[in-house]
Amino acid sequence: MNNPIVKSPKYFYSFLSIWIVLAFLQSLIVYFYNDFTFGEAFADGFVFNGLYALLSLFIWFVVNYNDFENQTVFNIVLNHLGTVVILTFLWLLVGRFLLTNTFGFSKTYISFLQQTFIWRFVIGVMFYFVIVLIYYLIIYYNNLQEKIKHEAELNILLKETELNALKSQINPHFLFNSLNSISSLTISTPEKAHDMIIKLGEYLRYSLVQDETKFTKFSDEINNVMTYLEIEKIRFGNKLTIKKSIDPECYQMKIPVMILQPLYENAIKHGVYESTGNVKIETICHCRSDYLKINIKNNFDPEAVHNKGEGIGLQNIKDRMKLIYERTDLVNIEKKSKSFTVELLFPVIEESEN
Repeated sequence: MNNPIVKSPKYFYSFLSIWIVLAFLQSLIVYFYNDFTFGEAFADGFVFNGLYALLSLFIWFVVNYNDFENQTVFNIVLNHLGTVVILTFLWLLVGRFLLTNTFGFSKTYISFLQQTFIWRFVIGVMFYFVIVLIYYLIIYYNNLQEKIKHEAELNILLKETELNALKSQINPHFLFNSLNSISSLTISTPEKAHDMIIKLGEYLRYSLVQDETKFTKFSDEINNVMTYLEIEKIRFGNKLTIKKSIDPECYQMKIPVMILQPLYENAIKHGVYESTGNVKIETICHCRSDYLKINIKNNFDPEAVHNKGEGIGLQNIKDRMKLIYERTDLVNIEKKSKSFTVELLFPVIEESEN
């Protein structure tokens, strides 16, 4: 694994700035509290701190090797203790060699180096463990960010999987009902069966094309719903009345694909199919700056024997709306003595979210 200080410009410039500040501070302390020239004090500060800056880059590999996931705590402590002793002695010996043999400083300064060996050793040990702590914090932070990113990706995949599973409950159910209707019409009214097959093809074409799309224009969705209702209209004739009142600006709004279909299937199943009289399915749409409101209403025969079913359609919509918008207040159901109304609220979707 690459050293994060070298890899990140932000880390590198911060790292460089800290060591330069430390070098200046040490130079000033040596200069003002001892009888040395500024050159000797300057060299003392920058040689020792410069060397440790280079060593600190190497310490990253020691920390990376002593991973808590692969090493026991005892081994990690033992490895760091051995490393700090070796690196600190190496740091002091190289620093002393450079200052005494390269710059040719006075005997007074060389004596000062010998007298401060223990203090420098203690400071070197402190430097080491501070650097080790910082590296472990960087590793922990990076691992945490990777974990958060990974969990976010898993949540997205899970949400997509759940949405696809919910969609798969819709199409087979509708297809089964339509094929049954076509089968009946081929005997009684072949012409209507022919029209129904054409419209069913249009419906399925839309469904297949939009299968991987999360959102679509309301105009496309309502047109597909009207195709579905026309299919059922062929089957039920004058028993089914379709009415819609839609604000023109609503057509450009975005809603989830195939979200409306189960509601109309529900209206057909519990309204038209089970009633002896005429049934009207009414669609009313209004849009505001922040949401689109759709009301789907149908009457039903309260005296008819109703098939309770499994409630898959309505629950499907509630689950999808919750998954997509992360809200539970967007689906409202009102059942009266002779009418059933479902109200859907679709928050406005920005283009970047599509």
